[in-house]
Amino acid sequence: MNEKEVQRKAASGAVRLSSGGPGRPLPGLWSLSICPAQLAGRLPADIFEGVETDVVIGEKTSGSPLSLMAPFFVPGSPFGEVGRNARLAFAYGTALAGVAFGTGEGGVLPEEVEICRRFHGRSLVSWGPARHGVTLDFLRAGDAVVIEAFGHGRGCSTGLWRQERTTEAQSRLWGMPAGKDWVVPPAHLDMEFPEDLKQHVNLLREVTDHRVPVIVKLGASRVQAEVRLAVESGADAVWVEALESPLYGAPDVLVEEAGVPLLAVFGPARRAFEEAGAKERGTRLLVSGGISDGAEAFKALALGADAIGLPEASRVAIGCSEAGAGDCHAGKCPAGIATTDPRLEAMLDWKSAGQALANYLAALNDELKLLTASAGHTTIHAITAEDLRALTYDAASLSGVKLAGYDRVLPMWMH
Repeated sequence: MNEKEVQRKAASGAVRLSSGGPGRPLPGLWSLSICPAQLAGRLPADIFEGVETDVVIGEKTSGSPLSLMAPFFVPGSPFGEVGRNARLAFAYGTALAGVAFGTGEGGVLPEEVEICRRFHGRSLVSWGPARHGVTLDFLRAGDAVVIEAFGHGRGCSTGLWRQERTTEAQSRLWGMPAGKDWVVPPAHLDMEFPEDLKQHVNLLREVTDHRVPVIVKLGASRVQAEVRLAVESGADAVWVEALESPLYGAPDVLVEEAGVPLLAVFGPARRAFEEAGAKERGTRLLVSGGISDGAEAFKALALGADAIGLPEASRVAIGCSEAGAGDCHAGKCPAGIATTDPRLEAMLDWKSAGQALANYLAALNDELKLLTASAGHTTIHAITAEDLRALTYDAASLSGVKLAGYDRVLPMWMH
């Protein structure tokens, strides 16, 4: 029992809000090890001969597929949850690195559009449950459209923007009245049945003239059934947000308890892809939550991911630190990231923060290249689960990776 938390609830009668990801220990990619290539099969590849890390989404359906120079992207942080300078840092840093950033719900800033134009940036625009800030120009400005299937990401709950946290600039961008609380419903009000998702995919293709890919974003829950339905909707990619992914400003009980850890996502997602014929459709699997270095990225790709979202690591790269922990949902971020207070926002220089993000992404990609070559591959698309071994029985059970010492998959995975 958490005595202090019981006492806090007894004193306040209030639900605690979170400013990050879950704090409890979770099974993770750390429990897998990478196998260098030696005598059995391949030899190590020469890193100086080059390792291919680019990823393309929407090749079969889009006039302008989304091309990433590395298998990474920065998930969306709505304007208001983070300030202008943080948004510009994400846009600038990802443009320099040749990857994509998400807008989140609520629209795109004119400065972000200009950064994309000047530096050949790539944006993922959001079609969320509330449709705040959604216009035809907004949807057509993106390099891909993300259908955020449910509110609060993996939390799948109603969201509330308090009037005291909103600014005139946010009201204008979101197309909402100032001086009032705004509600984000937990689900799209016109998406009652699984087949409705397909209609949304088709609608967004028509609205964007079949120019850009459509991505469906889900929280990790009943992974096999829900990923299969998302693939069958005709989406170009399915993005699964795992339990490790942070929820800023969400009730703490959702942050800690709602969802499935990343390690347990891949097995059912792979089965869903096989059942729905995803390979023939050209569908990609995107994941986010808990990944911050090249080794974790390698393991995720080996288990079936095509690209990886970096929600927490990207904030740290532009200046977030434990010193401000607990202040994200309050809008009092001392680093100038999770705030719209002009005094605090001025603490963040978006150009230097964007360069720091680009540096981080470059180092991450270099680590990935080193490990890919060590495993005997010249492209990340050749990485498989055979390049991994599980160090614990639990990891082997959750992932289907061969157990080190036993050197075979566990019997439960042979069916």
